[in-house]
Amino acid sequence: MRSSALVLALCLGGVAFPASATEWIDCSDAGHLASFNFLVGTADVLSVSGMTVTAGKKAWSSQPVYGPGQPILVGQAYEDAETIRVDAMDPGLEAKIAELRLFKTGEADGDVIYGGTLHVPGQGAWAVSCDGP
Repeated sequence: MRSSALVLALCLGGVAFPASATEWIDCSDAGHLASFNFLVGTADVLSVSGMTVTAGKKAWSSQPVYGPGQPILVGQAYEDAETIRVDAMDPGLEAKIAELRLFKTGEADGDVIYGGTLHVPGQGAWAVSCDGP
């Protein structure tokens, strides 16, 4: 009987932990020649847990599950009331693969609009707009 109570307590204890949700913010230029998509957590601060980048025929991904491409890591990830800045870095954290710079604005209903630039050194720079939370 005592072991049943212990099992029940462990099961209920697991229920007490909050679930952490993540959502993608997908950014691309008007011609879909380049994109920068990043997975963000629901924390009070910007927390990028994954990303994909494309420029022409080149592709990069932080995890194979997110898509094909060369490996990348999250570099800088900064957000304030008006901007978001995210950098994708090579696996050695020695060179920037891509720089995303966004302005954001929204209304009281929670809808947010993102627009800015994507620069992939050696590949080009694009004006981008984004969909996401």
